[in-house]
Amino acid sequence: TLDETKAIIERVNQAEHVLVMGASFIAYELAEGIVHRGKKVTWMMRGPWFLRYVLDREGGELCRRMGSDMGVEFIVEDEIAGISRREGGYTARTVNGREVQFDTLCYGVGLDYYVEPVAGAGIAGGWEIPRDCDRDRDDHRQCRCGAREAAP
Repeated sequence: TLDETKAIIERVNQAEHVLVMGASFIAYELAEGIVHRGKKVTWMMRGPWFLRYVLDREGGELCRRMGSDMGVEFIVEDEIAGISRREGGYTARTVNGREVQFDTLCYGVGLDYYVEPVAGAGIAGGWEIPRDCDRDRDDHRQCRCGAREAAP
């Protein structure tokens, strides 16, 4: 929604280093919009390139080069194993042994709400949706599944 977009912009404007997770159009828009605001961006995705089920390798590499030229750091074929708090932000440890320090996380969770990497990390944000619910987020305002807006 427009209100959610405004909230993301407000938070990002206060950030220094943003970790963007996901390989969807939403993650792309987040990474592009944030780097254009002059923020350091690390974009992490489980697959080898952005939209790996839609783009071929050449298309994926082209998108990666364009992002790199804008200053985006890419971490591909990796995912978060854990997140811990640190002075001034967080540290993400990946399954491949990398560490990324960041102060803001923007996560395009995808259509299946893949939230396991950040579950239990104590990171505040948007919506908390029970795993057994099959409704999209906008329907949760009338849903009895127990979804609720998370505290900021």
